[in-house]
Parts: sequence; C-alpha cells; structure tokens
Amino acid sequence: MAAGIPREFSVKLPKDRCVLVHLGTSLELLDLLDLEGQRTPRLEDLQGFALNSKGRELKKAIERVGRGDVGDLRSGLQKLLGHWKKMHRRSAVLEATEATRFGPRVFVDRVGSNTADLSWEVLEEVTEGFFEVALFGYSGNGLTQLGNFRVEGGSAARSFRLVRLQALRWYRVRVRSLAPQRRWISAWSNEVPFRTVSLADAKASGRVVNSSNFLVKSEQLLRLCVDDSQIGPEISTEMERMKVEFVRDLLGTVGSQSSETATNNLLDARYCQRGWPDFVKHGLRYARPKEQREERLRRMRLAIAAEELYGAYPSQNAWCQGPFYYEETGMKNMAKLENENV
Repeated sequence: MAAGIPREFSVKLPKDRCVLVHLGTSLELLDLLDLEGQRTPRLEDLQGFALNSKGRELKKAIERVGRGDVGDLRSGLQKLLGHWKKMHRRSAVLEATEATRFGPRVFVDRVGSNTADLSWEVLEEVTEGFFEVALFGYSGNGLTQLGNFRVEGGSAARSFRLVRLQALRWYRVRVRSLAPQRRWISAWSNEVPFRTVSLADAKASGRVVNSSNFLVKSEQLLRLCVDDSQIGPEISTEMERMKVEFVRDLLGTVGSQSSETATNNLLDARYCQRGWPDFVKHGLRYARPKEQREERLRRMRLAIAAEELYGAYPSQNAWCQGPFYYEETGMKNMAKLENENV
C-alpha cells in the first residue's frame, strides 16, 4: 500500500507562467522556481495528498507575487522563499488525504461498566507519529461517531483505555496511525464491536468503578490523602507516594471518610468559587449549624491536605473549578504572564 511522497508541484500564474514548488522529505518548502508554461504535477494531479493550511497560505502568497511584472517575479519569489524559510522552515505544506500504509489490527482486551481496554498490533513498522482511536456508539439514529482520541506514547503506543462509557451499551472501535503533520496516514484497522457490562457485574468480576475517570490528578491525590482506601494506580511517581503518605500520617484518622464521600465532596467543591473557606463553611458566612459539624470536619480535612500538597493555591480559584482543581503547567504559565505584565 506504500506510495511515494510528492517532492514537487506547480502553481499556475497569469501570462503563461508557473512556479515549481520543490519539497523536502518532510513536505516542507525547499525552493521556488519560475518557469514558462504549465508544468506537472499540478495540484489537482497529486494522488492522495492536498494542501494543508500552510500550503494554502503559500499558494496565495505565490499568486500575489505573480500578479506583478514578469521581471519582478523572480526577485519576489526569492524574497518569499527567504521569509518562508525564516518563519515556517519545518512546516509541511501538504497532508495525506488517503491511506498510504496498512492499518493495525485492534483487539478489545477487557470491558467494564464504563471502561474498555484496547490493544493493537501493527502490520507495517511505525517509527514516528502517533495513533488515533475512533469510537462509535449505537443510539436511536443508528451508529454515530462519539469522538476521536490521540493516544499518548507516540509511535511506541500499543494500548489505550476508553473511559466514561455507559453501562450495557454497544460500541465499535477502530485505530489508525498518522505521521507528524499528516505526511502519511495508515488505513483504519478492523472495527471491533463490544458491549459494556452492568455495574454489578463489573464489581463482581473485579472491575471496580473508581473516581479516576472523572477527577483530575490533584483531586485524585487529595482523595487518597483523606479516604480509607489503599493507595492505588493514581500514584505515578515515588515522590507523589511519599507526599500522600506524609499527609495521611499528618491527618491521622480524625475525619476519615469513605472513597465515595471524599469523591462527592471533591465534586461539590467545584461549585465553590471563593476558595476552601467557602467550601468548608458550605457557603455560609456566619452560621455554623450543629448538624453540619461532622461534614465541616471532613471538608476541613480536604482543605488541610490541599494546602500541604499545593501551598496557598487552594485559597484561590484560578480555573473556576473550585479550590482543589490544580494544574501545575497552567499555574506556571499564569505566573509567567503576570511577571511579563509587571
């Protein structure tokens, strides 16, 4: 199925002139040549490739240069070439529109009530790019596409977990690989149908539903700090494990809560727009109802854990998602912008 990558194409100009566009191995611009008459291959003759957004921008720039006198055309093209290499030196100007490689073979390894684990084998070696998973679901209107997902891990990835599925529902899934900037794409894999199980069956078979599918990383770590469950796969590094164990030892058993209660509190915190004090006091300014004492204690436990993990951040609400929604990369970018504006 492999096809050759085009290395040139022509752009027609007035006065029986054309510009031959030479491309590199990554479909980036190498050179522009002014020629008489129409040369091949024309854009419409390219098989399996078309201009991407950068390519359309380049074509318009060439046509603008071509509106002038023939004598000024070559100097204009040299200026355009120099500017383009300075600003878009590594940008591809074409993208694949048809499959030029064999697609992988996909398998559904494990299905729960709201998750499904996939794996695949490639039929043609992939050394660059990434994999894309397409999910389809059955509804009243038949089969509809529910979304496409880019798999982390680049060309070495061979598995993916679908989350936020509905219990007792039929789905179909397929996979393909794509090169950077869509220099090539593979054919889609075989489509595999699967049906999610009920929540009771998932628990009975050990596929327990947990909050990792709808809590962000900071919220997952806070839940582990305050609940009575074992430390699980939410911990990805030894440093995170040490921090969680330290906070657990600091808090002790006072105000300990179940995983379900901690998850509910974390989700409720997203509605609190004035930091952790607003969350702990249930939005009340002065009143402290006696019947809410135990709940306030559990919420205070979350607030203490958050300040131990993230410092003064929980008193803010930078993302309008409550005091426990923390994003380290976003916070660094915000601090950088604040320093630039000073």
